[in-house]
Amino acid sequence: MQDYREYKRKNMQNTGTSGKARTRKKAKKAKLSSYVLTYLFIMLTFGAPIVSYVTGVDKDAKNTENRTKATFDAVEAAKYVDVAEKFDEYYNDNLPLRSTIINTWSGLKFSIFGEIKTNNVISGKADGSKAKTWLFYEADSDHNPVRTATGIDQYPDTIKQALDIGIETNTKNAKLNNVKLYYMFAPNKENIYKDKLPSSILIKDRESGLDKYIKSSKYENLLYAKDVLEGHLAENIYFRQDTHWNDYGAYLAFTQLMSKIEPSYDTSAYSVEVKEKNADNRDLAQMCGIVGGFKDDIPIVHYRDQDSFSIMNDADKKYIVSENPDAPINQTLLIIGDSYREYMRDYFRKTYTRVIDIHRGNYKPSYFADIKANVVIIESVERYASETSEIRVFENN
Repeated sequence: MQDYREYKRKNMQNTGTSGKARTRKKAKKAKLSSYVLTYLFIMLTFGAPIVSYVTGVDKDAKNTENRTKATFDAVEAAKYVDVAEKFDEYYNDNLPLRSTIINTWSGLKFSIFGEIKTNNVISGKADGSKAKTWLFYEADSDHNPVRTATGIDQYPDTIKQALDIGIETNTKNAKLNNVKLYYMFAPNKENIYKDKLPSSILIKDRESGLDKYIKSSKYENLLYAKDVLEGHLAENIYFRQDTHWNDYGAYLAFTQLMSKIEPSYDTSAYSVEVKEKNADNRDLAQMCGIVGGFKDDIPIVHYRDQDSFSIMNDADKKYIVSENPDAPINQTLLIIGDSYREYMRDYFRKTYTRVIDIHRGNYKPSYFADIKANVVIIESVERYASETSEIRVFENN
């Protein structure tokens, strides 16, 4: 018995010693990585501008940061006390080879630590490999979707009241014009994929301001895509490295709309195939400046593949007209919305003989007299939902 106790004591001592050694080794490795990153950061920050000055090369013609960079007017700046601060903002935004520095730095941090927090983009969890890391958008200047999804930013009464007025006004005038009108709100990716956010982010309230508004809504023509999307989260309905839903997420929203607009219309005749693709061209991947590091599983939806349609642009009115004489529903449909509508519109083009597609910022009530739509859809992603209160479809509002 004594021999066993002696053996156990020595074994625990050895284990403790080896455990401490491993801890010291990890700390040493982390410290070395920190030194290397600091050295590389200094080299990039000071080396790139020098190279740009000597060679005259500045490849930063394209702004990938999804914001307007600071400008500096000496005469205008002189009116303010914080001239030095304004110049500092200008210099930081217009540093030679700025994007090259940011891209290289972001790539190094991601390759070593697997984390991103730059240019309004943060990295979340990965599906298997680092290349399939989820990216999320958290720009304060763009209705911060992370704060919205975690329940920190909620709708004040003024927004809810404005939405009520907009919906009631358009609905009333749609009835006067014998038009079917529907609102379709798409949840932010951060809302629908909360469980993919980084573990460090705490969720204050799992219901966002829009979640609560929809829940208490009295409007039968108000649809929330979250209701249908939540049952398909495992199938990747949003791009991992982009702010948008993908073709499959958009198709599910399309089926939800059609079940309301034309309840007897069958949308079940479709199939989906998934292909792994490079994701460098996605908006969040470009914003964080990492090239060649991401992959995504892209669903391709096959719905009425035999159909074809013609597309015409009205340059003056900034809307797109498509015609499909073989479509099953002989009506004109108008879609007013943001970039999310672009993923749905081809499904409508294969379903309706005439579809008018326009960004909400370009639409004017005077257009409706020429469009003469039978059905109107006002679409918005969650972060811009409050702005739909400003849309007026008809001139007799």
